[in-house]
Amino acid sequence: MLLDFLQSSLQLASLAVQLLLSKPTIFNIIIYGQFIICMLLRLTVYYWYANEIMVESIEISSAVYECEWYNEPHQVKQLMSLVILRANRPLGLDIGPFSTMTLNTFLGIIKTTYSYMTMMIVYR
Repeated sequence: MLLDFLQSSLQLASLAVQLLLSKPTIFNIIIYGQFIICMLLRLTVYYWYANEIMVESIEISSAVYECEWYNEPHQVKQLMSLVILRANRPLGLDIGPFSTMTLNTFLGIIKTTYSYMTMMIVYR
């Protein structure tokens, strides 16, 4: 995921720079624009579902607690309390050792893309 994060940011930035600096023909605008939109849609799907995994994993402990597990035998109470304790730590897809995939991380990619793009234009 780390390589995908870096690759996506650089690729989006370079495509945006090519679109801004190339001769503005209809063909270039359609091709570059279509590729940028496809990249953004792909990243949106990845990060949306990764965020949903995190949100749903947080709600597991609440769902287990609401099923009246405390009226069950002692062994079931112990197992369910372990499930509740474990479910308090959210699951998530990691981007290497740096971060977890969430919608905030996706916004970070967009911000990073903008930063790369401005650096490429300034140091051109």
